[in-house]
Amino acid sequence: MKRHRIVTISKNGSNPAYQGARIGMDRLAKLRGVDVQHLVPVVDDSIPEQAEMLERLLREPPDALLISCSHESQLDAGLEKLRDAGVVIVMFVGRTTRKELARCYVGSRDRAMTRAVAEAVARHLGGRGTMLVLDGNPLGILYEPRKNGFRDGLAAWPGVRVLGAADGHFLREPARAAMQSLLAQHGVPDAVLVANDFMGLGALDALREHGARPAMGSVNATPDGVARVGTGEMLVTAAFNAMGMGCLAMEAALRILRGETVPAEVLLPAELVTRENMAAWSLPYEERPLLDWDLTLANS
Repeated sequence: MKRHRIVTISKNGSNPAYQGARIGMDRLAKLRGVDVQHLVPVVDDSIPEQAEMLERLLREPPDALLISCSHESQLDAGLEKLRDAGVVIVMFVGRTTRKELARCYVGSRDRAMTRAVAEAVARHLGGRGTMLVLDGNPLGILYEPRKNGFRDGLAAWPGVRVLGAADGHFLREPARAAMQSLLAQHGVPDAVLVANDFMGLGALDALREHGARPAMGSVNATPDGVARVGTGEMLVTAAFNAMGMGCLAMEAALRILRGETVPAEVLLPAELVTRENMAAWSLPYEERPLLDWDLTLANS
């Protein structure tokens, strides 16, 4: 039996969510007896680097490509060439607007997820207070859904006033700098919303310099994020399961290569992680359970 070769391209090497995705895919590849190669941009979220990787793969096309896209359209030319070369393309976390380029997409209901986070934080405040918001990367595919979800959630709580918002680019240091700027302009708020845990760590870096600890709502349920929920530095983080998405993307590709039919998309439901249920999410990526394909499809 042929041993399949699978290549993955993720958005960056520093965000723990993508580190978890690669760890999970390595674990599943070992179980399934396939060879997996990870390509990671040197510059986080680099669109040109991802485009160059696609061109490079044309020289020796893999059986399947699992990709988390850094832009909604600028990778389409390379993806189309690989598809035409017979490569099975599965996208995870973020996809391009040309959905037909992928045989399957594995993601999450991001707008519903951040809406739930915003509602949980507003409810914690009793419906009254001030807030600062850190959105992600304006060039990123998840930027608008997560940004709009935060605003959707706060719309039902008119007593919660957003003092200011800035882009943290889904990365720790840009988020720290953005939060420093917001704090200088508006002072310390009652609560903070951040569009992923990695930015949450940057926001916490800035807040510590002010001796402040506002309620924080975040996204991704990374080990670092869940740990901050345990210490009380974060009130809640949403379980955006990038490790699970990467593994399901690999499972989808393997099923397609076997000639099976898979759904065009698999969307994981939003789930909030708080101190009450954090135990299930406290394990490192090497020990977290891999999602079951059939059970996930039944509940998605």
